[in-house]
Amino acid sequence: MGTRSNIAIKNDDGSYDLIYCHWDGYLDNNGVILFKNYREEEKVRNLIKHGSASSLKKRVDPIHPENHSYDDPDGETTVFYHRDRDEDWEDVSTQLGLTVKNETELRQEEYLYLWKDGEWWTCFYDHPMMKLLDALKNDEQSLKKIASFLEPDSKV
Repeated sequence: MGTRSNIAIKNDDGSYDLIYCHWDGYLDNNGVILFKNYREEEKVRNLIKHGSASSLKKRVDPIHPENHSYDDPDGETTVFYHRDRDEDWEDVSTQLGLTVKNETELRQEEYLYLWKDGEWWTCFYDHPMMKLLDALKNDEQSLKKIASFLEPDSKV
């Protein structure tokens, strides 16, 4: 069973671009991957422009595309439904350019990861929206995985 998540970015016009990710949406996987590898708006937009994903990994594009597919993925490359499983673009991109009234409407899965104002925010289940870094620091497994990214003076 997958732990589903949505990954979104807030646009300047107030709309959101949103993709679905089926596997491993919990903090110590997708949260850590986003925090470590997608810390710039350009990288976030590149991730989202590919549409919904089966699994999130540290990079969007495979180093050797000929050795990456849905059935036999490069272990460090995100697996997208359109690019890697040849699903119709319309089926995997329906939430790109989504316009909603507020962030609460983005919460369609167990976890939401939202890039806004230059940083990641998250909410999961009934928890309120909070900065992803704060959520990761409050989760023991996640904290161990991000320790090297914290300021040298941080206590781990």
